[in-house]
Amino acid sequence: MPGEAFERRALGEAITERLAGRRVLAAVFTTYSFDPGFFELHVLPLLFARGFSKEDTVRIVQLDEELRSTPVAVYFDRGAVNPGRGGGSLGNHIGIRRASTSGATKGCFHPKLILALVDDGDGAEALVAGALSANLTESGHWTNVECAWIDEVSGDARCSYRDDLLGVLAAVRKEVKVPETKHDALDRIIEFLRTVEPAKQRTQSGRYLPRLFYGQAAFATFLQSELRLTAETYHLEVISPFFDDGRAMRELHAALAPKTTRVFLPLGDDGAAACAKPTFDAIGGLENVAWARFVDPSYLRRSAKGPDDLRRTVHAKVYRLWSKADGQHREFVILGSVNLTGAAHSPRNSGNFEVAVVHESAQPLLRPLLAPIEREPSEFGATSSAREEEPDDREACPLVLRFYWGQRRLTAFWDAPTRSPRLSLQVGGARLPEAIEPLEPGAWVDLPATLAAQVAEHLPRTSLVSVVAPDA
Repeated sequence: MPGEAFERRALGEAITERLAGRRVLAAVFTTYSFDPGFFELHVLPLLFARGFSKEDTVRIVQLDEELRSTPVAVYFDRGAVNPGRGGGSLGNHIGIRRASTSGATKGCFHPKLILALVDDGDGAEALVAGALSANLTESGHWTNVECAWIDEVSGDARCSYRDDLLGVLAAVRKEVKVPETKHDALDRIIEFLRTVEPAKQRTQSGRYLPRLFYGQAAFATFLQSELRLTAETYHLEVISPFFDDGRAMRELHAALAPKTTRVFLPLGDDGAAACAKPTFDAIGGLENVAWARFVDPSYLRRSAKGPDDLRRTVHAKVYRLWSKADGQHREFVILGSVNLTGAAHSPRNSGNFEVAVVHESAQPLLRPLLAPIEREPSEFGATSSAREEEPDDREACPLVLRFYWGQRRLTAFWDAPTRSPRLSLQVGGARLPEAIEPLEPGAWVDLPATLAAQVAEHLPRTSLVSVVAPDA
């Protein structure tokens, strides 16, 4: 819409338009929460310029045919699999378990990227690159308020974030600790990026060129170094579904020294704040920081014809800086996976793995998107309403299984520092009769042929397996 900071549209539509009917040569997705069934039926088809059947089983067969010549990989956090629609039989799904050498969880794998290498005609290639807040889930693509930045890297032009992308992909590969993992799609995209020339300058015609944050340093430190803003000149607006005790906001405020700061306050349908009262007090009590709402409430409306009091869940993560002081009309937007939390703002080796794009708007919007709230909410929740990313105490399952169809062979890898307990597998709600005896860590082991045959019966329908241990 004219005069808006962001173009409003469906994510799938934006991806399809950017691909422009070109043949996809390889694609990589990264996500935190992963619904394999939704991904297969509704995201994968976006990559191919053809019609697919409305019948799910037929569509899966059609997609399988396409994937035989197009490597597609999804990297996801193994502690955040959403089994809602089943699935999991198409593409290369690579789960990541972030852990220290002792085996304890070390942040989460949280970036949301779409990278699609396309045939640009006459032998040329290009990379469609997107940094998003949306997970590979139904709510992420269809119902939440999300944000996305989608760009294109041409093989014959310099790219300001080429080295950042190579750094991200190298870091993703390093996160995968399971040996013998194939990275065909990732390798194909890296091969292309190595042919692209990096831009040597920070700006072009006075405008800052895009960069990617992926935990090279603390988030506040990275922005301070990159943007080099004049203190008390820019207005800061933050949209995030998750918050900490105020530490992340204090560090960001100290680094950027904004003139004013407004932080979007997510509300439930009942009007309760989707954060804890201590969090509300800690962030709202900072100097020149105010909790805020959207100036335009239509961002939140579920339907143009629906009631105004039913709100869409805000899952976007946006940091917006704008100023019209001294005639320098500028707007910087940072968006992607970074929540307003210490784990998200920490360097990658001590917090979450995050990715966000930092860029300057070509046509800056020099007015606020957020307005201070008129009064404090009467009720508060314990956490955000964005349930699919709500932190909990679940540990990512250390068991990795691989089935080889040609040999009808099932192998197991125990990705933990100590020996496993005796394990049972449950597929489609039914426990398999044969158990897995304790596994030594760090090595692939062949499982009995009888168990392989039991698993094979279920694999044409789903690759999602529940693992049951005596105490977990």
